[in-house]
Amino acid sequence: MKGRFSSLGAGVSSLSLDGIDLILTFEHDEDYLSASGFFGKTLGRIAGRIPSPFVLDGKEYEVKNSEDGISLHGGNKDS
Repeated sequence: MKGRFSSLGAGVSSLSLDGIDLILTFEHDEDYLSASGFFGKTLGRIAGRIPSPFVLDGKEYEVKNSEDGISLHGGNKDS
């Protein structure tokens, strides 16, 4: 078994057994930056929901909303 991993979201870049590809991946890690899907990723910026705005250590922060006044699982790709 051979595997290759990416620092982009702790992604699995390739996984093969006896020369047979076991997972669907892009050819280049950079292609994930413009992709709309998140396949092969194990980590995101956050997990769960963050209300917008929110207060941390007395400072108010505004995050891009995914839906209904919250940022869901890290928000949109451009947030």
